[in-house]
Parts: sequence; structure tokens; C-alpha cells
Amino acid sequence: RTGTVKLQELAVGCIRNLSGHFQTQIVDQGGLDALLSLLLAPDAKLQEHAVVAVRNISTKTSHDSLMVERGILAPLVALLRSPNEAIQEHAAGALRNLSANTDNKRRIVLEGGLAPLIGLMRQNNQAIQEQACAALRNLAVN
Repeated sequence: RTGTVKLQELAVGCIRNLSGHFQTQIVDQGGLDALLSLLLAPDAKLQEHAVVAVRNISTKTSHDSLMVERGILAPLVALLRSPNEAIQEHAAGALRNLSANTDNKRRIVLEGGLAPLIGLMRQNNQAIQEQACAALRNLAVN
């Protein structure tokens, strides 16, 4: 949370790399709070590393409720509007994962996630379209 942007980038890059296999350890050691603050950072590289880590952590359904309780939805919805396509893709992917949880569906819609996900369907980038479509599909299923 402190230090230069370069140091923050190196640190969150490490968390991103670890997040593919050590989701539970990152959550247990308080990593969600750090990632949440970096999702809100003004630097796109910090946002990208953080959103990839969040997406990886969101693959563990045991973390869904805690992630939502900590306030992860609003920054993810905001990142759907990022000019950076990688950030858009991973934010949509994280919402895709989180929207598989019935309790999270309503909260994603209430956070304003529906309109930007629909908007991403108009993108020329197929990977973004796929993630947005999958999130919308999850939101539509009861």
C-alpha cells in the first residue's frame, strides 16, 4: 500500500503470480485488502496485476462471500469501463466467477454490473466478449 509505484508493481506482480496456486494463502494473510486498494489505484499496471490476482482468487468458491463482503464488486464493475482491454477482460472474468454464486448475482446487478457487461458484448475483442457473455449467462440463471 505504500512505496513507489514500481515497488507496488513488483509486489502485486508477485501476488499475481502466486494467485494461480495459492489463493487461500493470499486470502488468509490479508491479501484481499491490499488487492482491493490496488484495484482503485490510478496506475493501469497496478490495476491489471491486481485484477488478474482477484480473478484467480475468485475461482475458489470458498472465497466468494468474503470477497463480496470486503467490497470487491464496485471496483470490478468500475474496471469494466477501463480503456485497457486486459483489465476489462479480467474484471469480467472475476465477475463471471463471482456470479456463479447465487447470493452474489443480485449484488452484482445492484452495483451496476449489468450495463457495462452488456456494453462489453459490443467489443471487437473476443476474449472480452466471452467473459462478459459468461457473466451475463450466470446472472440470468436462477
